[in-house]
Amino acid sequence: METLVRCGFMLTGVGGYVRLGDKIECLPNPTTNQTLLRWEADMDRIEIISESGQRVLTFNVSGLTQKVVDMSHMSSGIYFVRFLSGSSIVATKKLIKQ
Repeated sequence: METLVRCGFMLTGVGGYVRLGDKIECLPNPTTNQTLLRWEADMDRIEIISESGQRVLTFNVSGLTQKVVDMSHMSSGIYFVRFLSGSSIVATKKLIKQ
């Protein structure tokens, strides 16, 4: 099956689109040490962004559908997880670190 990704939507068939953000999980959320990021569409990169907008972590995830992120060394607070395909942001999820 060929997947078309445009503006955060995935073509699933004739007239069918699924929001890619609905197919992305951050578990557990809130987290204390590790979180599992899981997605179904092709992603190239994941970025973890602090509440102040600073890029804290970046991962190359081409060919993967999940990534365990160790957040034990990070301060408590709100982070944003950006899922990117090429130069486009496919989805952004809020992640709370306790």
